[in-house]
Amino acid sequence: MNSGPTGLASVHRIQREQPLLFDISDRVLLSLKGPDALDFLHRISTNDILKLKAGASTQTILTNEKGRIVEVVSVIRLDHDELLLAGSSTDDDRIIRWVNKFIIMEDVRVVSVKTSYKQLLLAFDNSLPSYELVHPGSFPIYEVKENWGSIVWTRLVVSPEVASAASLKNFRCGSDQDFDELRIVNGIPASPNEINESANPHEVNLIHLVDFKKGCYIGQEVISRLDTYEKVQRRLNSFTLSKLPRQLPAPVLQRGHEVGIVTSAVYSSTVGSVIGMGFLNVKNVKSARENTTMELSEDRIGVELRLQK
Repeated sequence: MNSGPTGLASVHRIQREQPLLFDISDRVLLSLKGPDALDFLHRISTNDILKLKAGASTQTILTNEKGRIVEVVSVIRLDHDELLLAGSSTDDDRIIRWVNKFIIMEDVRVVSVKTSYKQLLLAFDNSLPSYELVHPGSFPIYEVKENWGSIVWTRLVVSPEVASAASLKNFRCGSDQDFDELRIVNGIPASPNEINESANPHEVNLIHLVDFKKGCYIGQEVISRLDTYEKVQRRLNSFTLSKLPRQLPAPVLQRGHEVGIVTSAVYSSTVGSVIGMGFLNVKNVKSARENTTMELSEDRIGVELRLQK
């Protein structure tokens, strides 16, 4: 298998020299509005929202009672009583139903505003310090820095007028293949492959979006216990595969025993091999690093742990 730092460096060089623009307007975009909106979101999500000022943004996670991920959202505070929630999945109605379960006496309402905005993802690494957006008029532009741990990408939420007339100098439109390659090589989980209700924030390496000092939220007890007693059983890892799996997710075997699962994979022409990501049992990471053979149960596809940059 063709892995190693040379391939990774090539991907990062392409990312710097040809930063990519992705249209992600199909993703969840909700308005949470009312006098209780800020306090309500603070009480049902993992991060500290109360200090968020008008025009500012942050990320937080919606988790269920078992501490598993319902959605990862970027929160933009528009004014005193309205927030925009920009999600990772595409089903607005599912998130609206989940939020509405917890609205009891609060003066807050949640609706989809996906058709009122366009969402653009600017995928460039920290070596590119800035970008220039050329657009007409005084339409609103909301910028969100999304911290995925290994890298920070920029999401723009803009009016359709801005999106149709704007130009981003030095950016080119990326394909789905480009997106998968960039996110996998940077260890970024995506919905529904890795961000779903079978995973918790520890497992997908998003624990930096959890504020352990803020107090109660949905799933708080489980997430805190996993942290305190070091009970996390598996974590997201990157892999090199000998070929593309026919179907995902696919179990990872080591000496005939299941030790993990591959959830995403793509052929990278830049790296020159198939790269993937998925969950590996914590107790098996050491043996994987020692080049103990792993393979997918399907077609004996070789799996090699890829160390993150």
